[in-house]
Amino acid sequence: MIRSLRAACVVLLLAGAACAQSPERIVRDVVLQAREGRVDALDARDGLDTAGRLVMFAGADSTVALVALDDKSPLKAHLPAAAWTALVSQLPRLVDASAKMREALVSEALAGLEAYNLDLPRSAALACEGMLIASGKVDELLEKATLVFSARAMLVLARDARIARKLVMLSIDPRVPAEVRKAAGLTVAIAAGVEVQEAIAEAHLKALIDGNGR
Repeated sequence: MIRSLRAACVVLLLAGAACAQSPERIVRDVVLQAREGRVDALDARDGLDTAGRLVMFAGADSTVALVALDDKSPLKAHLPAAAWTALVSQLPRLVDASAKMREALVSEALAGLEAYNLDLPRSAALACEGMLIASGKVDELLEKATLVFSARAMLVLARDARIARKLVMLSIDPRVPAEVRKAAGLTVAIAAGVEVQEAIAEAHLKALIDGNGR
């Protein structure tokens, strides 16, 4: 499983950032800690670079999505009953941690866009695309779900209304340097296309989880 998820992080390496973690590893660490009544695996984000925080956020948000599926969760089938109960009890803390990471990354992206730096939303869109491609090449349900939910998290950082609006403005504002306008327009197009792919992947995943997929 971790091999496919690390492959999906290659886009972050191509962006010039180190990606030593994977969303799957974050999910695993959170599960292990939940058994002990804690989720401080997510606190390590303070010392991470942008790529690391992107992966940390994707893993945290994916964990929230997996736990929220309740009895249908493919994660539940991999855990003893006591461990699952412990993980569910930590859901409010996981939701809070994920939301804080999301807002911090969105704020960082917006600040970057003000300085004509498109790296974060562009990297997030490409990471989302890579994870969706990887999800289509795996059959194991938990692996597929982790990839799709991680892709959905990444997509937020390119399609959040504030970020999307700023990217569009950068792409059409004649006062913005031509190369920035071009890059912004390309990022908008990539993110819009990936959004459609993510919706399709999530619908297919839901069908599989509900037992109706092939």
